Amino acid sequence: MADAFDFGDPGETARDASASVPVPVLERVAHKAAFGTESLESLATRFASDFRSKSPCVTRRAAAQWMSESRIGCGGGEAVFGARGAARDVPVVLLEKPIDGKTFLGVGERCSRVDGVPAHEAWARVRRGNEPRASARASAASERCYFRAPLSPELWEDLDFRAARTVFGGDSSSNQKNECVKNVGNAPPFPFSAKTASLWCSSFGCVTPTHFDLCHGLLTQIAGRKRVLLVPPEHTRSMYRADPSGVNGNSSPVDLALFVTGLAGPGRGFRDETSKETNEDAERERARFSKLRVALGEIREVTLEPGDTLYIPPFWWHHVVTLDPLVQTRVEEKTETVSVSLLLAFDPNGDESVHPCVEEDGYGDT
Repeated sequence: MADAFDFGDPGETARDASASVPVPVLERVAHKAAFGTESLESLATRFASDFRSKSPCVTRRAAAQWMSESRIGCGGGEAVFGARGAARDVPVVLLEKPIDGKTFLGVGERCSRVDGVPAHEAWARVRRGNEPRASARASAASERCYFRAPLSPELWEDLDFRAARTVFGGDSSSNQKNECVKNVGNAPPFPFSAKTASLWCSSFGCVTPTHFDLCHGLLTQIAGRKRVLLVPPEHTRSMYRADPSGVNGNSSPVDLALFVTGLAGPGRGFRDETSKETNEDAERERARFSKLRVALGEIREVTLEPGDTLYIPPFWWHHVVTLDPLVQTRVEEKTETVSVSLLLAFDPNGDESVHPCVEEDGYGDT
């Protein structure tokens, strides 16, 4: 998330404010410069008052231990899913062969889904998609794939969820449920759960299409980079939502990255260098989904780099692209890692009801 944390990194492409705006950072940079690291309790207070159920934000504090002390933080997916990894035999869900060569949905007919694949086999499959582009095999769209691994004991045994729990955990009534969480290596504490937590591994160019979730989500980038675009739920009637009674009722056919890229001009990194999409494609996307123009200036955008945790409120539309890892990064070195992300989800409380713009009778006409 160099654009947000570095505040004007000259390596970042200039933004078009009419198309999207950066996702705000939870930390107060001025406070950190003057007084040192801001306390987790202070971040929790600001999150609860300014962002929870209202707007996305990003922090680096929630994943500090994951990145510096855990196997997956220090060694990436190879450390846990590789030939000698502790989670090498964990069964995962492998998504491959997308109909458009890039876009993956876990249900429906957008790609093939294979359940119960040993993690080391899925990991090897994803790694092949990140081989140097000189390889014709690696450049083929069919090589792109995604897999989802449950957060099993083999994976959580050296993860410390306490920072995330303090910042995002909610009201004090849940503290009693968290008293037993004292040390690294426990299952995710309330309000998180192992059932709703997972690791996602993807090769470059993979796309998670535009959709919204009913729960709060924390997406932490462990390795690689992802670009996320988010649209407020107030614009649901302009999102051309799929039939809510269908297989993917919380999804939209809008290629949000293409829609915004076209409006902002080329060179923004949403598409990999081998893409044949052009400005004409973007023009057609904008013409096809013209109602979405009303969201311009309110679409949020962020590039997640290792250590960044993105909070996604319920009902916020989001579109995710795994960026090419073979690029110059802000630390002036190249990386060839597979993208690895950790997702923690937790349910809204009783005061956070379904957003009126996404009620079943409120979705936009298509």
